[in-house]
Amino acid sequence: MDPGRSGSPDHLQTPGPAALKRMIVQRDMEGRRLDYHAPLEKVVWLSGREADHMRSEDAVLGLSSGSGMAWALPWWVLKNHHVANLILDGLPAMVVL
Repeated sequence: MDPGRSGSPDHLQTPGPAALKRMIVQRDMEGRRLDYHAPLEKVVWLSGREADHMRSEDAVLGLSSGSGMAWALPWWVLKNHHVANLILDGLPAMVVL
């Protein structure tokens, strides 16, 4: 499924481009790369139609709730964090790789 193209479910949400920029490589205030994996936090979610930074071949970790909501976390983001502290459907959730 290509979350950035028409026909994608409206309820699929992915992190926005601004959030992804800081998620990809963690840096300190002077711009130096950090040697540890900071947890993924404070994610701003986009609908599948808004996620034009995603490609159809991008691997994702899919999460869903009992209310029918779904979220997709790109593998190329998660591999840099190993832990994601999220709020999904108003509830805290932790993803650990």
